[in-house]
Amino acid sequence: MNGHDNYVLPNTSKNLFATMLCLILASVSGCTGSDTRSNVILIILDAVRADHLGCYGYGRNTSPAIDSLAQSGTLWLDVQAQSSWTLPAVTSIFTGLNVRTHGAGRVNTVVYSMNPELPLLPILLNRSGYSCAGIFNVYLLSEQFGFHRGFDFFSCNWLGHGYEPRKLYMTLM
Repeated sequence: MNGHDNYVLPNTSKNLFATMLCLILASVSGCTGSDTRSNVILIILDAVRADHLGCYGYGRNTSPAIDSLAQSGTLWLDVQAQSSWTLPAVTSIFTGLNVRTHGAGRVNTVVYSMNPELPLLPILLNRSGYSCAGIFNVYLLSEQFGFHRGFDFFSCNWLGHGYEPRKLYMTLM
């Protein structure tokens, strides 16, 4: 499909895509104390309905921390995902490219990682003098798929999805 790394997923792993990614936090802050640039915090919630968050008008108190961030930051009101599943959707956010252009995705049971030559948002921010930290909790956003690039600090706790480490390792290889 795109000539870079690919991974074969067994049918049982398809349920993993339905697992909610609780929080991806890419926290970016200026390098020096005298820097007047704004800090950037990008929070991506996978499989969360906007109509169940207070900042988008939901009546129950389901998301006080997110509501507080939205009140003092930028809240996007009209957005559309580039894909219905994690790997290509987050790759689009990190590259600014559509799925056809960046190549990350799946054909049948073969999963294709992003092109390693693509500049990612953390790389561009880092080149502009920002310190970048990325905290992830799903293996599709791990080093194996190239999401570590550009971060000064990167953590991906992707073993918490009920998979034994060896089985998950074999799935990725």
